[in-house]
Amino acid sequence: MAYTSEWKRRAEHLAKEGLSRTDIFNHPSIQCLIENLNIDSVKDKIKQIYDKHSPLDVMGKIRVSETTKPPYQSFSSTALFSDIKRAVMPDSYNPFNLPTPEDDRAKTFQLPVGCNNVAVFSDIHCPFHDISALTTAFKFAKERRVNTIYLNGDIIDFYTISRFIKKKNLRNLPNELHKCREFLTVLVDTFSDCTIYYKIGNHDLRWDNYIASNAGEFEGMEEFSLSTMLHLPKHKIHIIESSTVARIGNLNIIHGHELFGSGGVNPARALFLKTGCSTMQSHVHRTTEHTEPDLEGKIKACWSIGCLADLRPEYNPNSKYNHGCAQVQTDGSGSFHVDNKKIFNGKIL
Repeated sequence: MAYTSEWKRRAEHLAKEGLSRTDIFNHPSIQCLIENLNIDSVKDKIKQIYDKHSPLDVMGKIRVSETTKPPYQSFSSTALFSDIKRAVMPDSYNPFNLPTPEDDRAKTFQLPVGCNNVAVFSDIHCPFHDISALTTAFKFAKERRVNTIYLNGDIIDFYTISRFIKKKNLRNLPNELHKCREFLTVLVDTFSDCTIYYKIGNHDLRWDNYIASNAGEFEGMEEFSLSTMLHLPKHKIHIIESSTVARIGNLNIIHGHELFGSGGVNPARALFLKTGCSTMQSHVHRTTEHTEPDLEGKIKACWSIGCLADLRPEYNPNSKYNHGCAQVQTDGSGSFHVDNKKIFNGKIL
C-alpha cells in the first residue's frame, strides 16, 4: 500500500510539472514503483491524476484557473508567452507522430550582469580602418572606464573574398587577416581588464560563406573557422554568431544585416518600425536616434551608430557616413542608458 500511495503522489507532482500522461507513466520514479501492479489500472489512474492536476489541457494549452492565473496573467508579450508555453509544454507531445523539426530559431544572448559599462565599436573594416577615429574611440572608452568592449560586426572587410568585383592591387587575403589580428592584439592589450565580444557582421560572414561555396569539405572544421583564423580563443574574445540577437540589460543589439530595410533617411526610425522595441544597430555607418512613447507611456528608443572605417570608400565616394561609437550602461534591473557619439576630426561630439 505504501508503494501505491507513493507512485500516486509522484504522479501528481509530475502532472503539475506539465509532463504528458505518457511521460508520467514512463518516468523512472514511477516505473520503479509499479512493477507488480496492474498496468491498465495504473494508466487509468494516471489519466485521472493528469486531468485533475496538469496545468495543460489536452491540446497542450495552459489552463487558466485560480491556481494558474497569478503567474501568467501579467504577461502580455506574445513572444514571452510562447517561451513560457514551450517551457511547460512537454517536447514529446506529438499526437499525430509528425517528423521532428530541425531547430532553426535565431538565438539570443544576454550579456552577464557584470558587463554593465559597455563600449560599442563597429564597422572597422580592417584593413580599411581609420586610425584617427579608432584612437578617439579608444580614448573615449578609457575615459568612461568601461569594463566590456562589444565589437558589433564588420571588424574585418574580407574584400578579397567578396562576391563583388575586386581591384587586383587590393586582393590580398593574408594582409587582411594580418591587419585584423594586429588590431585585435592592440585592442586586447589596451583593454586588458575588459571582457570582449566579437559579433559576426555581414562582412565577417564572408569567410564562412566563401568556405561553404568554394571548399565545402572544410566547412565545420574548427581549424578553418573565423574564430581560429583571427586568433580569438588566444585573446579570450567571445564570439557572437551572425544571427544571434544580443542583449545588454534590456537593450537589444544587432549588427543590422539581420534585418532588411534598416537604413533610409533615419536608420534608427527604420529600425524601430522593424523591431518595435529598444534596439541598437551598426551596419549603416551613421549616427541616428529615434525615441517615442507607446500607448502606455513607456519610452522605446532605437539607435544606429557610426563606423570606424574610411568614410569615402571607392564603392561609395559620396557616402553620408560618419565616424562614431557608443557607450551602454546598465543596472541590475536591466534599465540602460545609451550615449551615442559622433566622431569628427579626432573629437567626440
